[in-house]
Amino acid sequence: MTGIKIRNLSKIFMLKNKEVPVFDGMNLFVEKQSFVTIVGKSGCGKTTLLRILCGLEEKTGGEVLYMENGRECGKCPKMSIVFQEPRLMPWLTVKENMAFSLENEKDSGKVESTVNKYLKILGLDEFKDAYPSQISGGMAQRVALGRTLCYEPDVILMDEPLGALDAYNRKILQDELIHIFNSCKKTIVFVTHDIEEALYLGQRLIVIDDGKIMEDIDIKENYPRDIHSAKFSRLRGKAMHTIMDSKNKLAVAQ
Repeated sequence: MTGIKIRNLSKIFMLKNKEVPVFDGMNLFVEKQSFVTIVGKSGCGKTTLLRILCGLEEKTGGEVLYMENGRECGKCPKMSIVFQEPRLMPWLTVKENMAFSLENEKDSGKVESTVNKYLKILGLDEFKDAYPSQISGGMAQRVALGRTLCYEPDVILMDEPLGALDAYNRKILQDELIHIFNSCKKTIVFVTHDIEEALYLGQRLIVIDDGKIMEDIDIKENYPRDIHSAKFSRLRGKAMHTIMDSKNKLAVAQ
């Protein structure tokens, strides 16, 4: 067993001196070099989970363990997070924004070759000298992804990175992510509100609600996928039913 093991995770926020629980004994294992997508209603803790994994948020209880061959290795893998907004530095070019994640690398030749590699993979060669104000939103998100890839993390956390894009650019970047996953063999944990996107991208679909894993759907389907097939229609219905059922329970409780 190799990957990230989340055991009995709990997280409580304080709001006006009142405890607001987000996770209550959550358990999840993310296998190394897998593509896991996470969906759930707004406020269920999807983003909080990513922030805990990459150390931006402290957990209240439980453990996040890093496993290697069935044993806890104690060493956190290299992680990087991609947000919904590109968060590029406007005074730097596309190439310079991507190279920024390598600012501690002393070998200039390695920086150059790494950045050029991902410029090519992401189709940004022709725009390497452009500034963020001179490129589209879709390209800006590619640059943000390129910056992450240049860092060469073992684990990429993605918090609705395609949510602000139009349908055309969203589809292009979805296919780009699949290509990157297949070629670079990274572990990807991808949060989205879009169930179809989650099914199109992920090897597993996790549905979160009430601080727990409500569904863990194994998607045994090669890429590229036909999300309009009967199989994916059933999986979409299963995930949607879980989310809607939890909303209905909440409404009754209130």
